[in-house]
Amino acid sequence: ASDSLTTELRAAGGKGASPASLSGVFIRAPRITAVRGDVEVLAWRELPDGTKDPVLVRRGSFLGAGFHPELEQDHPVVSLFAGAVRANRGADRKATETIRGG
Repeated sequence: ASDSLTTELRAAGGKGASPASLSGVFIRAPRITAVRGDVEVLAWRELPDGTKDPVLVRRGSFLGAGFHPELEQDHPVVSLFAGAVRANRGADRKATETIRGG
């Protein structure tokens, strides 16, 4: 049996949403089993029984994925991650300076 799977994902919509059409490579990837509070589901995959399985989530500036976007060239989730890093770079520097006493 193979431990890998490439499948189509569905975007959840909303502000800053993931693209409407994207795929995900699953190689013994972790599974998101519960979503609570202010965690936003950005994308899911549909299981054979029709269940929506969340595979991409965000809480504030944190992203969590149950698949490997880095294995596909120019995957939009990598761009989403890079944009979040750029947007928070200044805040991270300020926090680091505060911790260092600067």
